Amino acid sequence: MADNVLVVDRGVATVRVLRELQARGIRTVSVHTGADARSLHAQLADESVLLGDLLAAYGDVTKLIEAARQAGVQGVHPATTQLAGLEDGVRGLGLEWLGGELQLPVELSAGDGVVEARYAQVPACLPAVPSRAAEVVAAAGAGVAVSVEVVARDLVPVTHLVTPTSEDVWFDEAVAEGGTPTQSLLAVLTAWGADRDSAYALAAQAWDSLVMEGPDVPRPPGLSALGGPHV
Repeated sequence: MADNVLVVDRGVATVRVLRELQARGIRTVSVHTGADARSLHAQLADESVLLGDLLAAYGDVTKLIEAARQAGVQGVHPATTQLAGLEDGVRGLGLEWLGGELQLPVELSAGDGVVEARYAQVPACLPAVPSRAAEVVAAAGAGVAVSVEVVARDLVPVTHLVTPTSEDVWFDEAVAEGGTPTQSLLAVLTAWGADRDSAYALAAQAWDSLVMEGPDVPRPPGLSALGGPHV
């Protein structure tokens, strides 16, 4: 893999990609605009390239390709970006394209802010950055995992943040304490259990331990899918 990679997206998926690349010792570059210069993904990367003043610049293929050229990277990861011409432009610079699809033996189902994944016999075709729940059950080879979206009703600064810390729980955030979000999806909380009941129970417990002050973040209706006192 390239040892100097540009990630041309923002939000939860981009932060995940940046952290995973850095964990492998790969130098990372992000892109940002004047509207989100202090975002978590811009601060987390080893370098961040300014695209322009407005958030709409994330959809400008020409600017993204120029950012790759300017940063002198060896590869480009799209995270969740799907723009016509981006892959061709990246390859046209002689750079490695790190997008594509994955084959994971999982079965996915959507539901009011919750993605449920369970191990399956037949592999499913997923995007390059699949649901954390899909990755968890694919690695475990059994059980059920649920990914719960943390969505804000208002884009105001996060004044205090305490994330869940528990075995079999993962918390992928797009905003840090003191940061002001520019999109409503602030984080994704994922929990794994040997069966559906235990997965939802752990997800509910993790949600209850989450402290995010500032934005109005309602509890997803899908988290109460099984009913009962634990949800």
